[in-house]
Amino acid sequence: MSALSQNIFMKLGIVSSLILSSSNAVAANQIQVWTPNFGYEAGSWRVSQHIRTLADVNGDGKDDIVGFGNSGTFVSLSTGSGFTSPQKWVNDFGRNEDAGSWNLDQHIRTLADVNGDGKDDIVGFGNSGTFVSLSTGSRFTSPQKWVNNFGRNEDAGSWNLDQHIRTLADVNGDGKDDIVGFGNAGTFISLSTGTEFVSPQMWINNFGRNEDAGSWNLDRHIRTLADVNGDGKDDIVGFGNAGVFVTTR
Repeated sequence: MSALSQNIFMKLGIVSSLILSSSNAVAANQIQVWTPNFGYEAGSWRVSQHIRTLADVNGDGKDDIVGFGNSGTFVSLSTGSGFTSPQKWVNDFGRNEDAGSWNLDQHIRTLADVNGDGKDDIVGFGNSGTFVSLSTGSRFTSPQKWVNNFGRNEDAGSWNLDQHIRTLADVNGDGKDDIVGFGNAGTFISLSTGTEFVSPQMWINNFGRNEDAGSWNLDRHIRTLADVNGDGKDDIVGFGNAGVFVTTR
């Protein structure tokens, strides 16, 4: 075989190897259906009506699907290679009247570990206050009002979805997630005791809607929590007009 022929075959071999490697990479990363549910045509889940999120609700280190549907809250546990069939873990936090009449345009529902047991729990900001359903690892307990605040009603603080951010973060480093609310006059905190949230206290007169609280607006400015200095306590990070502002504890 001539040197030219050998060179041609060598190049063909390299090209073949590249094609094979590429096809194997594609095959290894192919999209797979982990559960035929929680979709637009797979359960009639709607973006405008139903929250679907991920959280580790059984403490095994794998995030699971949590869907707030019409008749309650459904969970599909992760096996690491798929999600199990959805099971209703609590008959609440849903759209139907007998499931609490929770609406996407009025009420926040999220997951956080509020008692420090390694399992994420439901936290719902309703009309009359903040409700919690703890995870047992196989179900959620019946909702209990942990604090009479951060809700839509006037006597619960008049917190509105289109004006005020309410989230969960561990701001004191005790392993339990606390409520952080960005209100009109500033930033309010309700620490978790593991069985309730304490009455809100304003931790800083900033990151709020009022002019003397920084004039932070929901449609312009992002405010979130993260541990930016590595001390184990979550800090406020605000993306404002002039840049990124941080307040640490």
